[in-house]
Amino acid sequence: MLPVEQQYLSGRTTTAGSKRHEEQLGVSKTLLQKAIQRNTFYRFNNLKSYMPSISSMKQFIESKRFLGNLKINLSLPQGMDVQDLSSKEKLVLVERFLAYAEKNIRSNFMKERGTPVFEGVAFSKLIDDYVVEMNKINQKVSNVTQVVKTRNMRDHDWYIYDQAIVNGLESEMIDFVNDYVERLRTKYEEVYLIRNERKVKIVEIDGVRGFMPDFLLYLKDADFTYQVFLEPKGDNLREHDQWKEDFLLSLSTRPDVEVLSENKNIRLIGIKFYSSDRELKQAFREDFQEKLLNGIELERTIIF
Repeated sequence: MLPVEQQYLSGRTTTAGSKRHEEQLGVSKTLLQKAIQRNTFYRFNNLKSYMPSISSMKQFIESKRFLGNLKINLSLPQGMDVQDLSSKEKLVLVERFLAYAEKNIRSNFMKERGTPVFEGVAFSKLIDDYVVEMNKINQKVSNVTQVVKTRNMRDHDWYIYDQAIVNGLESEMIDFVNDYVERLRTKYEEVYLIRNERKVKIVEIDGVRGFMPDFLLYLKDADFTYQVFLEPKGDNLREHDQWKEDFLLSLSTRPDVEVLSENKNIRLIGIKFYSSDRELKQAFREDFQEKLLNGIELERTIIF
């Protein structure tokens, strides 16, 4: 097990810009066992499902292939040494390392086959400068070429970017969301629509196919943060991509879906494809209302 760098933040006050030095914290077997007992991920039956090669917890703790001879690199203020850390502070550091290791074990496991475990993405990472690769726009399926235009969004504070670079169907879906923004704001404290440009990729559970949903609708109320996946889909792609819709819809019903994030109160929601087809558009609207607004329709009529 290689040493892992951790910035030590104990809550002690230090002067901004003060010098720091690095030391290694050698983790004893007793300390490691105590930290492991406090994290249910490291129960043997669960751990073995991710790491089939381990034969016992003793091997996992003592073998140099795993946690044996574990050392954690700390960045400490000048004048403070590892010996100054209390037993409780050392335990917190080891627990922090185990959480870090858990995240990496899960992530590496997901690279082979999709699982119900999703890694959280910080909101700030979703809103970098907005660039669309134009060579990705032309769809080869059925030789259909989409007309892509720039749409001014400066007057819509719920849309993250000043401009939306979208095709006709995507623009229609933005109009749909616009019609519901005020109603959403009566239920949620925050409402933002984000164009997903190569930021978030999801992989089907128990499969290897992955894709990047076109839009993320970010909602937050007093209890939870919701990440809603929205996917406009043209007629030429709907049958070919049906597995994507099935996967998105499963996110709202599977009890084993889990999000790895500092925020434990995150919920993932998938909505049916947005389509130009009248019946399918109605199905999208009903699914949107049911999952996000408890089935409440707009007070005015929406004409499709």
